[in-house]
Amino acid sequence: MAQEGQQRGARASLPMMVAIEKDAVALLRDAALLFLAVLLLGWPEQFNATLVSA
Repeated sequence: MAQEGQQRGARASLPMMVAIEKDAVALLRDAALLFLAVLLLGWPEQFNATLVSA
């Protein structure tokens, strides 16, 4: 009986871990977009030069 409870707990924690990882990836994506927006607004000439040279 105790093993069944542990298996259910492991199955229940997997979707929770996936949801946390999805949220973390979305947060990193949003942070990167915000960083690029700040660069574009703060230093447009240098940002444009970096993009053009790439």
